[in-house]
Amino acid sequence: MKIKKTMEIYFEDLTPHAQRGYLECIGAKKDDGKYIITPISVIELDKYIIKNDTFDPTDPANIGQPYEGGYLAGVIDSTQTEGSGGERYALIVAPKASGEHTSLTWGGHGSIVSSGADSTWNGKQNTINLMNDSRNHPAVEFCDGLTIGGYSDWYLPAPDELELLYRNFKPTARDNYTSFRPLHDQTNGYNPNSDPTENGYTSSDPSQTGLSNWQDGGSEFLDATSYWSSMESSSTTAWNQYFYNGSQSDIYKYYSYRVRAVRRLTL
Repeated sequence: MKIKKTMEIYFEDLTPHAQRGYLECIGAKKDDGKYIITPISVIELDKYIIKNDTFDPTDPANIGQPYEGGYLAGVIDSTQTEGSGGERYALIVAPKASGEHTSLTWGGHGSIVSSGADSTWNGKQNTINLMNDSRNHPAVEFCDGLTIGGYSDWYLPAPDELELLYRNFKPTARDNYTSFRPLHDQTNGYNPNSDPTENGYTSSDPSQTGLSNWQDGGSEFLDATSYWSSMESSSTTAWNQYFYNGSQSDIYKYYSYRVRAVRRLTL
């Protein structure tokens, strides 16, 4: 899927929602209802330039580019495992400043989500089911309540979506965990629902991202710690992603971990 863009787009010609999304993506700070622009941002805001007349959200070269309220993070394609029951979409990760929370519980400790939060890849459906659950689920409620860049369809990612974030935005140069990934009964990192698929990590592959703003300490980096997924494991545990080494595990729902929202563009 390719989305046509004009060769040159002036900032003042963008819609208010697009202007707000672009401001948030370049790190403009909001104070008393107004955006405060840094000197570096002024250069960017003089003219918003798209270098190519076509923009392909499936092109790996575009990973990390600002897009529809967040940043392109790669492609999920669960039609590879579920056929017509699957979906193919570009994953968009929210900006750190507006789409991440530092400490929330998963919630619902001691009970199973009645409608199920059991998809390894479909964080959107997991989020819908969790929001309809009778128990409170702070991590997913945070994501569901976001409006960023005019988009309000953010959700808590599933484990396969988080694996894709780690693979494409690995924050450090530390060795990857190469043992076992229980969810797919394969080597850690194995992901049959991404495009391209991942057959399993080596200690050095994936390597640290080359995108400086996503490296450890950068403006958008995913902290080298644990982030909640939207997938339940049992009545007392849910799955998380450890961005220190790429491992995943199920952990007690009453623990507090980081949360980073995502949304999707159907392809």
